[in-house]
Amino acid sequence: MTHELVEILRRMEKYGIVLSLDDWMEIRLLRNSLTHEYLTDETAVIENINAAFTSYELLTATLARTQQYYEKHITPSK
Repeated sequence: MTHELVEILRRMEKYGIVLSLDDWMEIRLLRNSLTHEYLTDETAVIENINAAFTSYELLTATLARTQQYYEKHITPSK
């Protein structure tokens, strides 16, 4: 993971959008495994799919916090 991405995630953690930098580092590794590795081991493929399924709740909760932050701090007042 690049230093720049880690700094962005730390800032998001500071603002309460990301709850755990470590969780996001794990998700990033999972993403890389899912998209860049051509797994031939059926067990590894199943483990990755299960990990992606398990990460769904974290991803949707983070999306909701991102939307809330955007609406509160970025969207211009009417």
